[in-house]
Amino acid sequence: MIVRLLAALLLIMPSLLQAVTIDELHNSGQLAVSYTIVDKDAITQYQPVMMEIEVSTDRWFASGSRVERFDIQDAIVYRSSQTSTNSSRTVAGTTRALQLWTLVFYPQKSGALTIPKLRLFVSLNTEGNNIVEGYLTLDSQTITVNTPAAMNGVDHWLAANNLTINERYDGLKDSYKPGDAITRTISLRIEGSPAMMLPAIEFPEQKGLALYQVPPKVSESSNRGQLIGTRVEQFIITIEAEGSYQLPGYQYYWWNLQSQQQKLLALEPLAFATDGAGTASVITEPGPLLKDYPGS
Repeated sequence: MIVRLLAALLLIMPSLLQAVTIDELHNSGQLAVSYTIVDKDAITQYQPVMMEIEVSTDRWFASGSRVERFDIQDAIVYRSSQTSTNSSRTVAGTTRALQLWTLVFYPQKSGALTIPKLRLFVSLNTEGNNIVEGYLTLDSQTITVNTPAAMNGVDHWLAANNLTINERYDGLKDSYKPGDAITRTISLRIEGSPAMMLPAIEFPEQKGLALYQVPPKVSESSNRGQLIGTRVEQFIITIEAEGSYQLPGYQYYWWNLQSQQQKLLALEPLAFATDGAGTASVITEPGPLLKDYPGS
């Protein structure tokens, strides 16, 4: 029995002696990692910021690589963006397998923002050493987030490649009877940012009107590689009593990332009144509902 155990140990000792770690492969250059923040010297508050992590090896990937979940203080990490692409590259006559991770976050405040250390899992097939797996730690980075001068003093605003708003009223007419309803639908569409960046619409209650807010419809899509987020809000307003009423208007300041200009979109309020007989007439027509004011 002892002879058999010694023989088994002799068989496995070479592999034990040759075992390597992910750190050793990284130190030897068989595994390389580069980590950059795109355009880190020109970052605007609320804009999408891209982080690129490239993992390369002169061997080949087993189960690949992944970036462990992380959070950034004063920023929103867009987790749906965490995807990798595979490719290869020839360096000094040697072909290297590549995985490129692109991660996106949205800074919510101006000033210094620190990205914490990241944990990167890597799984490689090293042939002679079989599959080697482990973690690498990527150093933290600090960036500076700027607020455009034109947006100083603006309480709430967005940054986007484009922002549009559409509004529709259903049920408008010359006169009403108690129980009649007006439906107001507001659709917001943002280009270059996810739907979660679009603000919820607040509709204040008014005595004499019954308000029902339909749960918002939020969706995202991609057009030629550009992220598009939409948010549709719908309100059903039922007239319950005579009086004068005004459905609120809204203003949306936003920073155009392409033209580097301040923009303002405005939805006009809608006012109407009912008389003692319970009928109602529109005092202000809803159009034009949408205005686009270029900023200074």
